[in-house]
Amino acid sequence: MNRKILTTLVALLFSATILFANALGTLANSMNAGEWRELATTGLSQTFLETSGNNAANHSILQYAAKGMWDPATEQFFFLGSPHDNPYKFIIYSASNNTWRTGPLPNSCMNTGMYSGGCALHSYYYAAAVDNGKFYTYTGAAGGKIYSYDIAGNSWAAVSGNPIPLYGPTYGGCAYSPERQGFIYACGNVGVWFCSKATGTWSEVSLPSGMSWGYYQSFVHYNPVHHEILFGGGESGKQEVYKVSNSGTLAVTHLSSSPIPIGVGCGNVAIDPVTGKYIVCTGSQMSEFNSQTNQWATLSNLPPSEIRPEFIYEIANASVSNYGVIMYLTYSPAKVYLYKHSAGNAVEQLPMVQTGAAIHVDPNPVMTGGVVSIRASGALSKAEVYDLAGKLVFQSGSDAKTQGGIGWSTKNAPAGVYLVKAMVSGQTAVKRIVLTK
Repeated sequence: MNRKILTTLVALLFSATILFANALGTLANSMNAGEWRELATTGLSQTFLETSGNNAANHSILQYAAKGMWDPATEQFFFLGSPHDNPYKFIIYSASNNTWRTGPLPNSCMNTGMYSGGCALHSYYYAAAVDNGKFYTYTGAAGGKIYSYDIAGNSWAAVSGNPIPLYGPTYGGCAYSPERQGFIYACGNVGVWFCSKATGTWSEVSLPSGMSWGYYQSFVHYNPVHHEILFGGGESGKQEVYKVSNSGTLAVTHLSSSPIPIGVGCGNVAIDPVTGKYIVCTGSQMSEFNSQTNQWATLSNLPPSEIRPEFIYEIANASVSNYGVIMYLTYSPAKVYLYKHSAGNAVEQLPMVQTGAAIHVDPNPVMTGGVVSIRASGALSKAEVYDLAGKLVFQSGSDAKTQGGIGWSTKNAPAGVYLVKAMVSGQTAVKRIVLTK
């Protein structure tokens, strides 16, 4: 590729970014590092975030909530939750039209909302992943299961049964490891369990002696930048942090404890999609944790008043990888906030650059050595990757037409910004991707 063609592709990238940006993308692209901004959306209200039926005192589906999930391919946010002793509600935000809507529930039990029957058990850190067109979440309702929501088909299916049937309901968190093709469930009263996505079977993970964290309300997160799962914290001011190995024998190691309480009802834990640092918000402090150096740092900026201790039970976050920000949904009042933690231009992660076609790369950003999935909304063929000097660093076969995607191994690629060019249903599409160390 010569310099003239590369310049044309870069110009197309930036012009199309401006032309096709949605409200979320436009706002994120205008933000500075360390800045919070409110995103005005359509269809969001306290009534939208409520259900009723059994308990007149509890309505918010964000009660005892902590995280949802963002799908970079369809640019949608997913959240499934319930108030205490009232029915569940499944809500979806679409960036394409900046609008909220409701979706179907995984099972009929969730429509009853009877806590005594195990049908209303909040959401905690249950949202596990969006992977290959499906949203995965654990739920304590109906005995406890992992469910998958088919985004295109608008339907649910059970992936597994209760991981710990002898213990009954538990109130921890769940995360999906694409490296292990399975789920990690962690809660202080039952330990750590692994579930194979293929078989739906669970196995208990051996823990070091003397290890402990919150009996319930602990956090669990998969970090797509560093390819790791962290968990810990919990009720009564717990501050412990642990890491699950992502290769070889499942093992758990103790990391530096948080300087502030973390989990549901205290410090809300989110992940910066650019650096992979863990962001903790409380009413009086914001902190970041660098798992690669095992160090905590206090941040000088504070979140909006809605993201404070009295509301910390009623927020849900998600890492919006396309735009380099963290999204927070709050109940009182019903608002959406974006937080941009890292310096740099979010345009480097804007999703699709089109001439009518759409490609999606995931993860983005990605650590060098990882594998990038290049997917498309139509027939994908001959994906190419260039560095900003115009050098071709990857090329798929010209006959590699697939709906499933094309994989690019970044093993030999240095950190930096690259351009992905692909043919989708006969049209050219270009997108930026960022490789980090």
